[in-house]
Amino acid sequence: MGGSWLYNSRTGFFDGPIGGLPSGVSALQVTVGHGQAWVLSSESSDNVYVYDDNPTVEKWFHPNPFAVPTLSEIAESTDESLWGVSAGKVYLFDTSTILFGLTAQPAESVFEVKVGTAGVFVLSSGTGHVYSFE
Repeated sequence: MGGSWLYNSRTGFFDGPIGGLPSGVSALQVTVGHGQAWVLSSESSDNVYVYDDNPTVEKWFHPNPFAVPTLSEIAESTDESLWGVSAGKVYLFDTSTILFGLTAQPAESVFEVKVGTAGVFVLSSGTGHVYSFE
């Protein structure tokens, strides 16, 4: 439980489990977008990892350890924008600084973020209102 596996389209089977997470740490959520895969781990801090698909590596690694908020939710769009939720706030990953930064916030605390071709949407914790990012 909590291991991550990669579907191998050449063989038609799942390869794994994928390494790179510390011993005793499991994967809680995975998100994929345009050529990237990210995972949230069960760690209490610095819990975001990105997959290195180089055939000689093929493992999870921290993109910038110690500079990432502990996220409870993560989602990646097809344009490679990576969104996250931490402590009820919405974060966006900046590839130039390799950091998650606060972005525009809805009027309420949020707990879930989803992205797709229709846009970026967050669900509030208290009322269940849905907000879209424009």
